[in-house]
Amino acid sequence: MSLTLSSYAFSLAKWIRAAFLGRIWNVPGEVANKFNKIYMPVLPQLCKLLRKTNTDVCAAPFIDFFHLLISHYLCHMLRTKGQLKPPPKLGCGCGDCQELDRFLAGKQSQYTFHISALRISHLGAQIGKGLAGGLVKQETQHHPPSHLVITKTHAFRFESMWEYRLQIVYDMFTAIGTKNVEKIMGDRYVDVCKALEGRDGFRLDDTAAQRQQWDVLPAPTSTVNTTTSVIGGKRKREPEVIDLTD
Repeated sequence: MSLTLSSYAFSLAKWIRAAFLGRIWNVPGEVANKFNKIYMPVLPQLCKLLRKTNTDVCAAPFIDFFHLLISHYLCHMLRTKGQLKPPPKLGCGCGDCQELDRFLAGKQSQYTFHISALRISHLGAQIGKGLAGGLVKQETQHHPPSHLVITKTHAFRFESMWEYRLQIVYDMFTAIGTKNVEKIMGDRYVDVCKALEGRDGFRLDDTAAQRQQWDVLPAPTSTVNTTTSVIGGKRKREPEVIDLTD
C-alpha cells in the first residue's frame, strides 16, 4: 500500500506542477502583453523557487515550459534588428529638437536638457505632438537652474531598441542558467545563437508552433486495496478511491 501511495503522491506532485505551468501559459491575451506582464515577471521567481527546492529545471514539465517560453520570445518578441522601426523624428529641426532626436535614436535611457523654461515648454510640446502617451517620462524644474529630464519608458525601449529586447533574453538565460538553456533547446540551440546575433529570425519548431495551449490532464486518482481482519480469516474491503478532480 505504501508503494501505491508513494507513486500516487509523485504523480500528483507532477500533475500540480504541469497544471500550474499550464495556467500561466494559457492566459489569454496578446503575446507581447503576456510576456511583458506575466511571463517575464514570473520567470525569475519560478527559477529561484526551483533552485531553493533543488528541483531540476530540465526535468518535466519545466523543460517543456522553458522550451516554449524561449522559442516564442525569440520568434515573436526578439525578431531581427531590421524588423524594428526606429523612433520618429520630432520637432521643428532646431538645435534642441535635433538633440532630442539623437537621444531618442540612441541607447541612453535618460537625458537631461539644461535649458531655459521657454525652451523646455517647446520640447514638451514637440514630444506631446510626436509621441504617444507613456513612451517617455518628463521631469521639469523651472526655477533656476531650469532643466528637463526625459526618461525612456519600458514600452519605448521595447518598441524601438533591439538591444533592449536582447538584454531581456540574456536576463532570461541568466535566470534559467546558460548550460540549462543549451540542454532545454537541444538541437535548436544553434538557431538560438543565430537569433541572438540579430540577423536570422528564430522559427518555431513543429512542437512549439502547434502548442499554443498547454493541455492540462485531469488530476490522477489513487486506488488503495486494503483488508480488514475478521474471525477465522480476512474480509476484503472495497478499494478506496481518492479523487481530487473536484
